[in-house]
Parts: sequence; structure tokens; C-alpha cells
Amino acid sequence: IKDGNTRILRESAPLFSHAFSIASGIFIRLVRPFPAVLPLPSRNRTRPSPAYRETVPAFPVFFALVFLVSSQHREVERPMPLRKNAIVFYPTYGVCKICDISQKLIGSDTIECYHIHPLYEKNCSVLVPTTNKKAISRMRRVLSRQEMSTLLRNMPAQPTIWIENATARKKRYEEILESGDRQALSSLAKTLYLRRRTLKEQGKKLLPADEQSLQTAEKMLHDEACHVLGIEHEQALDFILEQIQKSDSPSH
Repeated sequence: IKDGNTRILRESAPLFSHAFSIASGIFIRLVRPFPAVLPLPSRNRTRPSPAYRETVPAFPVFFALVFLVSSQHREVERPMPLRKNAIVFYPTYGVCKICDISQKLIGSDTIECYHIHPLYEKNCSVLVPTTNKKAISRMRRVLSRQEMSTLLRNMPAQPTIWIENATARKKRYEEILESGDRQALSSLAKTLYLRRRTLKEQGKKLLPADEQSLQTAEKMLHDEACHVLGIEHEQALDFILEQIQKSDSPSH
């Protein structure tokens, strides 16, 4: 998904472009035989000409496709309300509550800030200035019950994203953790869990950076599953591990 105060999927732009290209291709293919001037049916002709029959439907098909794709694109741009007591998903912190919106003295400036408290962390709070567009863009809506159930059930089919180069791997995993993309988070958790299991069988351990990435991804997934499904943390952990264990070990 995909920002600002809107739920915009980052993949929506290329998806829209790809779909529009397909629709344009269909339009061009259908209209290509269209003559400069349509032959009028003569008195002896009771049916439309073949060119007329083949090309006229192109127009409604083309515009219907464009309308469908554009309407789906607009649907993900509904604004996410950031108000007091709203529940949001904030990457690395998990499910959080906006407890207050007030003026805070930061340095020599008075700035309006969101007071955010992670629901599953005690004695932890985060101040996010309302003018910090980058930080606000990271806030996501919490998944629905159906979306969370689907995400967890699909974990066995999620691809693994192991990267051999440690530096490139760390950079990519940090990007995923910061993005809040649940599909990518589930792939990350699955990849590192299976990797840790394989290394354990060899008497080895994950690198500290990989272990930290795994713990952060697991925490975000567990917290949201607990909140959305109304289950205990241990139940969420057991269920997620059960789904991961249904997967085959990734090839490295």
C-alpha cells in the first residue's frame, strides 16, 4: 500500500500505467481497420458493413476499461484520518494510538505534534510534528480482520527475499521495515525465520543485523494480528510460526 494523509499504494502508479497501455493496445488493434469514412449502408444492404461491425464496439470497450482502471486508482486515495484517539500502524512501532495533538516547544519553536503511543509497548511514546510529511507518510491504516486473516493464510505462499550480500541485504530489509508494507514484512519474517532454522541445524546463528530485522518484523506483524483479531500475543506468534513452517526452506 501505499502517501501523506492518503492510503496510496506505491505500486498503483505502475499498475495504472500498465493497465492503460493494455487498454490502449486493444483500442488501436480494434480501430486500425476503421476507414476514414464509414460506408453508408445502401438500400440493398440490410446489415452494417464488416468494418462498422468490427470497429464500433472498440469505443465503449476502450472507455469502459479506462474508467474501470481510473476508478480503482482513485479508490486507494481516500484520506486516512489522523485525529485524537485514532489507531494507526506506524512502522517499527507497530499498532499505535494518537493520544493527543498539541503544541510542543521544540528548541525555540512551538510546533503542533501528534502524541503517539504504541499499544503493545509500555513507557514508550513518540512525538511526530504535524509538519513532518515524511514521518506522517509512514503512518498506515490498520488492516481489517479479513485482510489480516488473508495475509496470515497466504504466508506459506509468500516468496522469500534472501540476499547474499550482507550490506545490500541490510539496506533492503531496512527499507521494508520502514515502508510498513505488510506483504513485504511477512516475506521478510518468513525468510529470516527459515534462514535461522537452517543455520541452527548447522550450529550457526543469524548475523545480529538479520536477527534484529526478524524481531522487528515479527513484532509489527504480531502486534497488528493481536489488535485486529483480538487474540493474545502468544496465540498470534504461534499461528504465524505455524504458517511459516508450512513453507519449504528457501534455497540460498
